[in-house]
Amino acid sequence: MVRVALAQMNSNADRARNRALVEGYAEQAAAQGARFLALPEAAFYLGPSAQLPAHAGPLDASHPDFACLTQTARHRDLEILCGGFWELAPDGRVHNTSVLIGKDGALVAAYRKIHLFDATLPDGKRLDESAQVSPGSAVVTAGTCLGTLGLSICYDLRFAELYLALRAQGAEVLSIPAAFTVPTGAAHWEVLVRARAIETQCFALAPAQVGHHFGERTSFGHALAVDPWGNVLLNLGPEQTGIGCVDLDLDLLSQVRTRMPIASHRRL
Repeated sequence: MVRVALAQMNSNADRARNRALVEGYAEQAAAQGARFLALPEAAFYLGPSAQLPAHAGPLDASHPDFACLTQTARHRDLEILCGGFWELAPDGRVHNTSVLIGKDGALVAAYRKIHLFDATLPDGKRLDESAQVSPGSAVVTAGTCLGTLGLSICYDLRFAELYLALRAQGAEVLSIPAAFTVPTGAAHWEVLVRARAIETQCFALAPAQVGHHFGERTSFGHALAVDPWGNVLLNLGPEQTGIGCVDLDLDLLSQVRTRMPIASHRRL
């Protein structure tokens, strides 16, 4: 059994405030015996997208948000998954990058979001992530205290082939940090997280943004932890901010895969 903490945040454009929240969540997670803390997409900045380049930086301690992650991981003896760090991209835009920090404060892995959310929502609002965000192309897994972690971000959730590729690379746990909108979240969030866990026979950890951030931007919440059989182990609901802890029974993963060996049955 390994204890994991999932954060449900209401980040905004005040990065100093958001860093203080991250530090507080890490303190709570460590006090509750967690070994791994998962933070949502856009943990350090969730404000107008036109300002993203001004808040982005490299994946090193010269950027105060990244320094916060490394120092907090060392201080709290935690592995930390930050679901969305704004990293400067070579083309002048930014990458939406999920970073995994070891408990020694070292960068273990970085995944740059592949699928970008350019869509008109059911309520008529238009979101064009690609205007400011440059997509990645690499499928990323990394070793953690939970086993092999497969990294993804938010809109990736709709593309099953990414998660099958993560499973093929040995993923045992999926990270799906998000800032899902309310209309799409109400329709599809839980069913898709559970589907990705079931089809890959992995645990799924989906920390989330919640509530109003700025202007008309509001996130759905409902941070989830799901087991390889599709059971919801944790749901932080539509309003709560803070962390929730869950104990992952890692033996369950081998039991599920042995009882139903779908990986060996796959033909396509």
